[in-house]
Amino acid sequence: MERVKEEKREGRDEFEMEVHKELHELSADIMSRTAFGSNFEEGKRIFKLQEQQVQLFIEAQRGVYFPGFRFWPTKKSRERWRLDMETHESIMMLIKKNGLARENSNNLLSLLLSSCNNKENQEEGLGVEEVVDECQTFYFAGKETTANLLTWALLLLAQHQRMANQSKGRSDWRLKRQRAGCRGLN
Repeated sequence: MERVKEEKREGRDEFEMEVHKELHELSADIMSRTAFGSNFEEGKRIFKLQEQQVQLFIEAQRGVYFPGFRFWPTKKSRERWRLDMETHESIMMLIKKNGLARENSNNLLSLLLSSCNNKENQEEGLGVEEVVDECQTFYFAGKETTANLLTWALLLLAQHQRMANQSKGRSDWRLKRQRAGCRGLN
């Protein structure tokens, strides 16, 4: 990151840097690790497939709509079906992988897969297809909103230097307190 910063800076005091893409990758990694217990590489394929689905959706919205046309096996329809199938299969692989390590796992996918007792003391849980649908929604909505939130937060902190300095001071103080507390545990 420092090398990129120096290359773009070229000796100037002020420069612009595009961070939105990096924040999308960061939020994707965070989502993959915390929600699904996987790493970015495993979730990267799902994110890429969903981005392609969004592009096809945008193209479809720009065109003329004919009722029932999406069921015709056109090139775009087949591509949408293929992407949907691949996304579904990727999430199913995550579910199977998570199912093997479920007893030690404490992520969102484990919670979605776990069952609970209802009022009649019967076990209830989501079906596999419901879990896949929830995961697709969570992957898409979570990544986009987190990346956009981080982008806007950085933009606002860059515009308001006084607030950025105050928050940096607060975080430095909190980190020093945490480090001091951790030393006492040994």
